[in-house]
Amino acid sequence: MPLKNFNDKTFVAFIDISGFKKKLQKDKNEAVNTLRLFFNEAYKILDYNHNQNVSGLFISDCGILYANEERDNDQTKLKKLLDVIKELNINLIKKDIMLTTNIAYGDFIYENKIKLRNLEKNLLTGNAYVNAYLDSSKMK
Repeated sequence: MPLKNFNDKTFVAFIDISGFKKKLQKDKNEAVNTLRLFFNEAYKILDYNHNQNVSGLFISDCGILYANEERDNDQTKLKKLLDVIKELNINLIKKDIMLTTNIAYGDFIYENKIKLRNLEKNLLTGNAYVNAYLDSSKMK
């Protein structure tokens, strides 16, 4: 099911797999398996468990999670996001996969734009997303 459009202040987390580039250079099959585990655990938490409070987009070794319930106060939004991040980290650490996570608060916009046979286009912007991403890139 596609993500619902969102435009509000919220908490956004930028998550990536620690050491993924080295893993990819060392053993492509192991890197692909790591991605599968990452995506599967995120799926179980966000979709299979019918989590209605946090949404996520995943590409390559990165995930963008955001608290999507506009009616929640900021403290509740942060708690719900942290609960998902905690569960994801616990499940992946058991599989020897470490994650790096940066969280920022601010404006965030997600719009599901179009899907064609060979193209999926989504609008993703806002200072919360940009700041979480930039904090992540400073750590490398």
